[in-house]
Amino acid sequence: METVVLAIHLILALLLIGVVLLQKSEGAALLSGGGNTQARAKPTAMTKVTWLLAIAFIITSVSLTVLATRGSGSGSVIQGGAAPSSETGAPPSLDSMMPPPAAAPAAGTAGAPPRADDPAAPPAADEAPAETAPASEPAAPAN
Repeated sequence: METVVLAIHLILALLLIGVVLLQKSEGAALLSGGGNTQARAKPTAMTKVTWLLAIAFIITSVSLTVLATRGSGSGSVIQGGAAPSSETGAPPSLDSMMPPPAAAPAAGTAGAPPRADDPAAPPAADEAPAETAPASEPAAPAN
């Protein structure tokens, strides 16, 4: 339903733009002087079509708004759908909506991932712990 109303709304918008652009410009009457008292012109067919398209455009705008808010429930845009923080129904505090801070990295690592040859690094879940070489011999590079 919403798609049909949206399609009609877009067609009405394009038609309204076209009809307004096709109308005769009356802007020159404003520049000709203030003392010019002319009777109001009789509405033409283009003026009537413009009014009908404008009314239909407003109706479809309101319809789209109603359709869009129909399933959203009652909530505030500011709250963003967050649940109340207590049983009293008070709005959630800013601290409760913020994610917890990340743990600080150990000194000297500056957030870098652990190296594969680091003995302090835990082994990956799918690999067995490697045997360590004696301290006098350098470790062989893994291929």
